[in-house]
Amino acid sequence: REAFQALAMLAAGVGLLAGLSVGSGKAASGGPAAAAGYTLRGAAQRGVFWQMTAAFALLGMVLSGVIAHLTSIWQGLGISAVHVPAFQATVGMATIAGRLGGGAMMDLVPAHFVGAVAALLGAAGIALLASGPDTALLLLLVGIALGVCTGAESDVISYLSSRYFGLRNFARIYAVQGSFFMIGFALGPLVAAYSLDRGGIPATLAGGAVVLLGSATMLAILRAPPPASGESPAVGRGP
Repeated sequence: REAFQALAMLAAGVGLLAGLSVGSGKAASGGPAAAAGYTLRGAAQRGVFWQMTAAFALLGMVLSGVIAHLTSIWQGLGISAVHVPAFQATVGMATIAGRLGGGAMMDLVPAHFVGAVAALLGAAGIALLASGPDTALLLLLVGIALGVCTGAESDVISYLSSRYFGLRNFARIYAVQGSFFMIGFALGPLVAAYSLDRGGIPATLAGGAVVLLGSATMLAILRAPPPASGESPAVGRGP
């Protein structure tokens, strides 16, 4: 209980500081970079929009499903649940590292490749978990893989949304894609519970790894994004 109280106080304090640090000046507007980009309707008419949305929704579903039922999965695989808190801490630290590292990598290589590699790491981590890791090192590798995947993907969504559809209606477009990711994240524990009851742990983990491989494929085969929003004169429902 004390831990939850501390987390609540931390969240409240961070929110208060963030609110106090926001300036009262209005953002600059009227420039070409601020006006370029697709409308939400125009973005939704492009196949790449739904390709990205499906990839991230499936990814969120698998990650949340596995993590939510981690204790029962470990017990079914014969792994002691005593290691769960340390494992969750590893996942948390790797998530932060994934966000920082993913952001840095997107400055060097195309963002959809970063997302594909992160999804592959998640698939590898789940596949390794299905093998019943019996050493601390293997459990550490599983936690790192799942954490890096979770952290990197959360940043890739917003970056890809801005690169492919511009900044004109970025908030609306990203809200839709992020909502699908969160819907998948919320449905994950329910889908995993049904799968665990019907197919068992090995089938559930194997299915999760396959789904993440599919997400990685969908991200890897994305066409190169159009020029940056400030360089493209296209607005509205362009091709």
